[in-house]
Amino acid sequence: MTSTDWLILSEADSPNRVVPIIGHLLVGRKSGRASDASHLLLDDPAVSREHFELSIDPADGVVLVDRSTNGTRVNGNKVEREVPTPLRDGDFVEIGTARMSFRSFADADRIPDEVRAAVRTIEHAHVVTVVGDVVGYTAVAERDGEVAAKAATEALFGELRELLAAHGATVNNHEADSLFAAWDVTGNPEAAASAVAFALAASERVNGNGGPLRMGWGVTLGDPVAGHPSAARDAVRGDAINLAYRLSSLAARDGEAPVLVTAKTATAAPDAASYGDLRELTLRGRPEPTGVHGVGTAA
Repeated sequence: MTSTDWLILSEADSPNRVVPIIGHLLVGRKSGRASDASHLLLDDPAVSREHFELSIDPADGVVLVDRSTNGTRVNGNKVEREVPTPLRDGDFVEIGTARMSFRSFADADRIPDEVRAAVRTIEHAHVVTVVGDVVGYTAVAERDGEVAAKAATEALFGELRELLAAHGATVNNHEADSLFAAWDVTGNPEAAASAVAFALAASERVNGNGGPLRMGWGVTLGDPVAGHPSAARDAVRGDAINLAYRLSSLAARDGEAPVLVTAKTATAAPDAASYGDLRELTLRGRPEPTGVHGVGTAA
């Protein structure tokens, strides 16, 4: 059985350990009893003998259940004991002095490694993120052929990169059917406005040119975090990027506006667009509804 889910354990002065999650994985303190592939044992007195368990839920994917004395933190937030907590690709898990990252190829919203590397070139965690996602790329590839769909996407992304340069994006990257960009907010009060303006211009360029491709766009703003690089700072970046990916996968579909902007971003850039009414969207894997404004004409 092949796993699509892993825990990557970072240990000082040791190579990272990659542990597959097949069915379930119990994480806890080393003891005298034997262990097998379904156990990850740590030599840390702050870790409980059975600290937390990971298992596969048909609806939520991999979920974490804490059973510890000292608690478990996911992306810097302590989870409730015995309450299942869904994990998403790129989440950070901390127990005692151990730090782990969760990776999942099964998660459609996973952040590509290239995107993570690009964002880490920004010193500060306070960034505004734009993600554009091609609507129905698979259907286009099936209709026109994979080669034609890829060529059309590459040509389109080439135009959008020029547009990104004109709007001053700090970093950008793209993969087969999505484009990512980020603006460093620190020292740039116009970053949020530039990001929203780019998303609108890109939407008009893509959806109004009569070409075979359409795209949905998500725009988010991460909270500022002071200090040196850390798991908490990476978590802030990861959360904002994950949210942008989720919004882009909803935009321009089923009557949604082509650009979805979080309330926090709209507050930071009040004059950048004519925002629609604020709505609360319940998104998979997020415990609280997210305030979102639609921008542009619904599909």
